[in-house]
Amino acid sequence: MNWEKNAFGYFMWFLYTIAVGSGLFCMLAFWGDERGYSLPVCLLLCCLCLFAAGASVFLMRLFAGAVRVIQEKKRLPYYLEGAAVLALLGAGLFLCIRNLPESIIDEGYYELARVTQEHEVIQVVHGAVYVYLRLLHMVCLLFGNKVIVCVWLQTVLYMPAAVIFYMAVRRLAGAFPAVLTLAFMMFSPFLTAQTRFLSPDILFLLIYAAALYLSAGGLKESRRGFARSVFTGIVIGLVIYLDIMGVTLLLLAPWILTCSREERNGAYKHSVRAIALCLAGAAAGFFCCILTDAFLSGKEFFSVLSAWGSLYVPKGFKLPVVSYGEGVYWDIGVLLFLMCIGIFSFWCVRKKEKISAWVFSSGVLIAAQCFCMTTNEMPGFRILFLFLAILAGIGVSSVFVRDDVMLPADEEAEETEKTQEAEKAGEDEEAEKTQEAEMTGGKERNTRQARTGTPVKYIDNPLPLPKKHVARKMDFKLEVVELEELDYDYQTQDGDDFDI
Repeated sequence: MNWEKNAFGYFMWFLYTIAVGSGLFCMLAFWGDERGYSLPVCLLLCCLCLFAAGASVFLMRLFAGAVRVIQEKKRLPYYLEGAAVLALLGAGLFLCIRNLPESIIDEGYYELARVTQEHEVIQVVHGAVYVYLRLLHMVCLLFGNKVIVCVWLQTVLYMPAAVIFYMAVRRLAGAFPAVLTLAFMMFSPFLTAQTRFLSPDILFLLIYAAALYLSAGGLKESRRGFARSVFTGIVIGLVIYLDIMGVTLLLLAPWILTCSREERNGAYKHSVRAIALCLAGAAAGFFCCILTDAFLSGKEFFSVLSAWGSLYVPKGFKLPVVSYGEGVYWDIGVLLFLMCIGIFSFWCVRKKEKISAWVFSSGVLIAAQCFCMTTNEMPGFRILFLFLAILAGIGVSSVFVRDDVMLPADEEAEETEKTQEAEKAGEDEEAEKTQEAEMTGGKERNTRQARTGTPVKYIDNPLPLPKKHVARKMDFKLEVVELEELDYDYQTQDGDDFDI
């Protein structure tokens, strides 16, 4: 998704810079506190990291031409990308299987979902938790009450979620951000930790990725039909019902629907209609979920709606805290450094930018966490981490985008070339119209003559015509007295060398 740079885009870059700089300083301060470093030293390290990121952008710009040559190949980029994706998926699956725990410490979800004679799955207000418990209960019905099978389910859900999320990000942000996000999903200890214990986060991530991929189809004008926009909105409404984090899909939808790869006449009108239909579909899908919940639970519609709203109502301001096991946070450091590159690569392209939608959605998600609108079961840190990974990939890929800054001479030459092409296109269009008119006129005359059976009589040409050429013959006799008079050669003496 590319947008024209405007005041809002620069404001989003400003917030992005402040957030990345603050996050980098906080991480270094936390790391330095464990090793006994003071805050001034951590601040100096933060400045050095920013300087290293700027230097990295400068060095990578030197190889931008070589990277663009590879990108212009027909099949080589696809082969490289496919090989990278397969390697990442294979390595990630291997790590998930190798790190599979032998025993589960917290079996809360398993105790609620296992098959017993005393109780069924309890009614839970949180939609994603209830669907997850139903899924675990079905697994226990099929394979027995085995907690290790439920843990294996986490891996089975996580791999398709990673693939679908990769496909969605590739549509929205490009190949490199998608591959980088997939790499974090496969190797990040923070993200892969969900595969080692029972949590509804993985199931929700799978549903969220599918909805994001469906929304990404709106990038193409040909796919912005009535039915598709409404269906996309219904799916987004379902995700919002499952968890409040689905609102981020509703925030991304206007950016997706107003971003057109091919500018056409009336594109703005079609985008506004698509956004309206998507919002209407989201409202319809959400209230249909509430109505279904009320019907299945035997409660009133407004009581179910009130219970859902009380779950996500703001409960005061509190800075979110994420727990990180065993003190390992190398992935956070790598992520923040790559995001620092995006601070400088934003200026590598003069007219286009890609970060506004993701920065805005990340900011809304952080605000929801600060006002305690997210739940303890699903605090939203995984979705936020993935958004930041996408921003990191956009920042690195922007370094290799072709620079649209041109010299005045180049601009003048391009304008001249565009003018000549426009004139030539106009002449060709007029010639085609004239030819079509003549062909149409000839067909009409032939049709009229065949219909009436009488030949068409043309009027005389009122304009003067040139006279026809008539060959002339000599009407007199040429009298030659002496043949020497017909000799026009200039005679010279043999010793005359005037022409040497």
